[in-house]
Amino acid sequence: MQHRFTLLLVLLLLAPAAQAQDKVQDKKYPVVTLRTTAGDLALYLYQETPKHRDNFLRLVREGAYDSSRFHLIEPQGVVQGGCFKSYDPGDSASRVNQNEAGYDLPAEHRHDRYFHKKYAVGAAIKPLRYNPEYRTSGNHFYIVIGSVQNEAQLQQAEINAQNLQLQMFGQMDFLQRADQQWLYQVDWAELQKQYPDSLQKLGDKLQRQMTEAFEKEHKRFRFTPEQKKVYQEIGGLPERDYTGTVFGEIVGGREVVDQIAQQPTGDYGYPKEAIFILGAKVEELTAKELKARYGIDPL
Repeated sequence: MQHRFTLLLVLLLLAPAAQAQDKVQDKKYPVVTLRTTAGDLALYLYQETPKHRDNFLRLVREGAYDSSRFHLIEPQGVVQGGCFKSYDPGDSASRVNQNEAGYDLPAEHRHDRYFHKKYAVGAAIKPLRYNPEYRTSGNHFYIVIGSVQNEAQLQQAEINAQNLQLQMFGQMDFLQRADQQWLYQVDWAELQKQYPDSLQKLGDKLQRQMTEAFEKEHKRFRFTPEQKKVYQEIGGLPERDYTGTVFGEIVGGREVVDQIAQQPTGDYGYPKEAIFILGAKVEELTAKELKARYGIDPL
């Protein structure tokens, strides 16, 4: 009798765990298939960039990408698509406009998890002088081609990212603090006239204070050992990792991406022969189906 009671208790305790496991196994993960004139591309959408995931899914389901074209090819950079309107590579306004959808999205950086390895999918951003918050296009996306990196290249990419990190901290945070508002009330021309060395000394002092504040409040951008290994063996665009939002990756049709990347281009990387997205569909796959079909676990 005691054994039967113990067995029943164990089963009752295990039941919630089993139900939770069933829910995990039953969870569905979106994969988008883009049918293009070059071949099919299967795009897995990451779970921890929900704004970009949901926006992309909505556009696909609305047919927004149907008949759109890839408008930029950089053989060691990216293949970019999602252009709704006619695109004139000779028109600078056309090249800069990356938000025909009429809105942009907040950055969803997951630097330690999602990065610009080859075949990663990211959202286009405008030049940083117009966009210090790294907001992304509502519709333009790119597929990373990149190149294999060596240790020196990765070190330089880290340094560049850290310098930008500090610059943006100063611009968006440090220099906006209450104890720095006196800077906006100084007659700098007169100060420079009376004390020629003053600006250099003051600049050096502010730089030290800003760096000290940053070090106390933030972590410097760094690549993980796993990311370095991928960049050194497979390649990518590590220089985009601090600023760009990666929200998925190509899991099927990578040979099609390589084929597109090799197409002849004219001015500004515009393909000489049009490459269209003919249509797109969304599939919801379980973790087991995702593993069986594409060899990946949910990310």
